[in-house]
Amino acid sequence: PQWDDAAADACRAVARACRDLKVPVEYNLEGVRASRKGNHPGICYPNRHFWDIAAEEGCTAIIGYDAHIPETLLDDSDWLVARRLIDEELGMKRIENIF
Repeated sequence: PQWDDAAADACRAVARACRDLKVPVEYNLEGVRASRKGNHPGICYPNRHFWDIAAEEGCTAIIGYDAHIPETLLDDSDWLVARRLIDEELGMKRIENIF
């Protein structure tokens, strides 16, 4: 329910594996929307601590909509916030697709 050394160690292991395997980490916008509605008590996703570690480890990133309701694709405000975080604040390489 809270960030601690065990969570940091686990996230660092995941980030290193993603980097080494050239698998982008996903900034999931459904998590942003759910957290804003209060649907994720405790540690939510996307979690800034994880993203700081992913940037430190040299991961690439991709933004995922996880659009359970297709109308969410019409609102790009969360995508713009995610893009600003990934590109400007964290300085990560962001990819547009995995193909």
